[in-house]
Amino acid sequence: MKIALSLSAMLLAVSPVFAQEGEHSDWYDDFDVATAAAKEQGKDLLVDFTGSDWCSWCIRLHEEVFQFDTFLTPAKEKYILVALDFPREDEAKAKVPNPKRNDELNKKYGVRGYPTILLMTNDGEVFAQTGYQEGGPEAYVAHMDEIASTGRKGLAAAKKFSAEYAAAKDARAQIAVVRAAMEALASSAGQPGSSTLADVVRHGLELDANNNKGLKMEVVKALLAAGEGDADLMATAKAMDPKNENGLFEIVVLAEAQSVNSIEAVKSAVASIIALDAIGGPKDRDVAKELYTNGAFWCQRFMEDMPMAKKLAKKAKLLTPQEDAKVHEMLDGILNG
Repeated sequence: MKIALSLSAMLLAVSPVFAQEGEHSDWYDDFDVATAAAKEQGKDLLVDFTGSDWCSWCIRLHEEVFQFDTFLTPAKEKYILVALDFPREDEAKAKVPNPKRNDELNKKYGVRGYPTILLMTNDGEVFAQTGYQEGGPEAYVAHMDEIASTGRKGLAAAKKFSAEYAAAKDARAQIAVVRAAMEALASSAGQPGSSTLADVVRHGLELDANNNKGLKMEVVKALLAAGEGDADLMATAKAMDPKNENGLFEIVVLAEAQSVNSIEAVKSAVASIIALDAIGGPKDRDVAKELYTNGAFWCQRFMEDMPMAKKLAKKAKLLTPQEDAKVHEMLDGILNG
């Protein structure tokens, strides 16, 4: 229920925690200027997607880690520091130099919550991701070193698949690489290198455009399961399995539900859940439980559609184990409301 967490975040009336005042500022607020500086200095980028005037965890991260020299000194040896701000108050918004560009980067890197900290090369390749961590500046630096080392290895492994695909001499060899990349993607979804693996997997859409070999269906499922589905892929998936006979339609709906980040996205996800229910509902019990539970909550909380909330809650309750007491309590609240 990501939208619930997002919309219930604490609203704090404070001034922005980051500001770029000239070339000597610790933090850049313009990604493209920062990238140019990183290339000139031969450094990587640390990019903080933050909400400086409303996001409580962003503010804590700044107050507990980012403002201290024990973080800044070692971090600046390796990284150009970038703070891309997404404030809500007009005063803070006026200080953001290029909000449209920030929105583009937010979508490009699939940011779903704040703070999101990305470590990336100066060519924009992400090799590690993190967020708020307890322990203070020294512990955060050690954490960054650890995830950077692991992430670089993952990115290097993913690039090998790209090289193998480029070197493949015929379609049979290319398909073999795509299938191997699908297996790797399944175990590394959301990790550094996963987007590179996804690019290799996407070649399967061209290699079996009509799904004659069943490869296209496998590719679509793999990409959606890994969270690598865009609007075009979701539309393709629904068209391939309009009655959910192969379970593809429900994967699309699940992916849509798991990525909601606005009221508009909630409405779209609920409409998809209702449409899926109308053709028999999800085949997978766990998928059904998640979709019906989220759908019931969203209908009650954000759409004020109690008849539909109760209908979905009733279905969710039948699928929820008795030991999930908090879920049952929430569902009972909807049913008795």
